[in-house]
Amino acid sequence: MKTLVFVVQEPRRPDLVVEVQSERVLLGSGAHCDIRLPLEAAAWEHVVVTQESGSVVARVVPKDVTATFDGDARREAELAPGATIRIDTVVVILRDITNAEVKKAKANPLRTAAMGASLLVAAAALFVLKNASAGGTPPPPNAPDPTTRVAPGCPEKQGALPLAHQKLALARSKRERFRFYPRDGVDAVASYQTATSCFDAAADHASADMARDEASTLQREIRDDFHASRVRLERALVRKDARTALAETKFQRELLVGTPDSDAYLTWLALLQSKLESIVSKES
Repeated sequence: MKTLVFVVQEPRRPDLVVEVQSERVLLGSGAHCDIRLPLEAAAWEHVVVTQESGSVVARVVPKDVTATFDGDARREAELAPGATIRIDTVVVILRDITNAEVKKAKANPLRTAAMGASLLVAAAALFVLKNASAGGTPPPPNAPDPTTRVAPGCPEKQGALPLAHQKLALARSKRERFRFYPRDGVDAVASYQTATSCFDAAADHASADMARDEASTLQREIRDDFHASRVRLERALVRKDARTALAETKFQRELLVGTPDSDAYLTWLALLQSKLESIVSKES
């Protein structure tokens, strides 16, 4: 495995250097992505870069988005040092590919604490998984609300109105993709909230009310879909319908990524998905 060094260039921001030692590097606006891109520029998962037999290959993930590799719009490209990936106004440069070296990291109290917390979560997960394999699936913890993430206020004071219209257009675009990409619905709510704040900052209160109403309507739809998915999952588990249960589990995990207070439920879903995938593979 080689170490990949990327440089992320965004308008009006200093360049960001990201060094990754992984066989798979995900670029997108999702909180789980290795290289996090602006919400208004990139899809939740936009491009995946993988190391394959000594080569580095980049592929566009969703079917309805585009990316430019070294100036050419393509779905897939092999990358060499100096190669560029352009997503909207963001340019990601693969600056270097080097052989990975084992480095002894200096002790970091925050990192040590984080690792300790991760080990506790892993231990708890293994305990739940062991109990699950011993007899059935453990009951889920309380389900979070997928729409509780609160977007920050309007980041622009002078250009609040143009940004409000931009965020409103982005929210409506993501709302249309919600049925195909569940996370886009949650992202749309955040964009609506930013648009509302910017309209209020620009004293366009009528437009702010409109954006607020559209956000509320979408929030109700997302909550209803999440509740329906939980009901379908419960019934599928009772019927021992692993394929349906697996589909609902994946839907919920995608919807809840980055949602506050969702760690316990997401851990349960991850363990359940692992078990269901094992069952489905045996049925095939």
